[in-house]
Amino acid sequence: MSNQQTLDSKFIKGTIRIRCKICGEEFEQITNTHLKTHGTTMSEYREQFPDALLVSDSYKQKLRDNHWDNSGKNHPNYGKTGKDNPRFGKYPTGKDHPMFGVHRYGKDHPMFGKHQTEEAKQKQSKAQLGENNHMHGKTKETDEGIRKAAEKSSKTKTEFYATEEGQQWLDENNRGKNHSSWKGGISFEPYCIKFDDDLRERVRNFFDRCCYICGKNETENRRHLSVYHVSYDKMVCCNDVKPLFVPLCISCHAKTQKDRKYWEEFFTVSLNYLTDGKCFIPKEVNKN
Repeated sequence: MSNQQTLDSKFIKGTIRIRCKICGEEFEQITNTHLKTHGTTMSEYREQFPDALLVSDSYKQKLRDNHWDNSGKNHPNYGKTGKDNPRFGKYPTGKDHPMFGVHRYGKDHPMFGKHQTEEAKQKQSKAQLGENNHMHGKTKETDEGIRKAAEKSSKTKTEFYATEEGQQWLDENNRGKNHSSWKGGISFEPYCIKFDDDLRERVRNFFDRCCYICGKNETENRRHLSVYHVSYDKMVCCNDVKPLFVPLCISCHAKTQKDRKYWEEFFTVSLNYLTDGKCFIPKEVNKN
């Protein structure tokens, strides 16, 4: 092992200080202030050195210790509200806040186009499982706040939708063309007459009566699997479009109602690759 490798290795675990990959100077953490001296930003630094450490272990522990020592009732400002809080009036609010009126959605949002890695999603999910979840063990029977909120929400919605005003609101905002899932009324269009019960059964049998996506069988699905039109064309079998079908469970069928272009491409490519475009048992074979 070279001297450089030996020198770098001591900064991997149990780090007290970490080295800047650009200038070699050591810090408890790499900050934007330091990176500005090199004419770069934190995101550019991460892209250039994806494996570089940004915060030392000792500094992380220091932050943890400070957090627990000053959290909850241990915090010097605990219980102080309004003018009794020393922070009162020191920070702008409402129209005086620099971000007031600034829209941070769509392309203006700093996270637009960025996606979390699967590793990050799994980490966040595990952090909220079981006793770590703030709602763990709380039910309407055990928690007064949850019970009141549930009753108020249920009662309010039920009472509102039962009124003429509520029905009018539904008609104007959540039905027909105003519904978020409206596709031009295609649900009222008829299916091709060849798409009958016999064809649907032959599709299910071709895939061993299991969901094409998750593999769930009909017993687990608690009903017959839905036979899904890959092209979203109800007149397949009666026109020139190649008939492609897959059986789907209730959950997976619901997923395919969004991002239709993705699902159409996914099923088309996978069927052509895995089954050479075949998706149902011929009628003669199925009878045997």
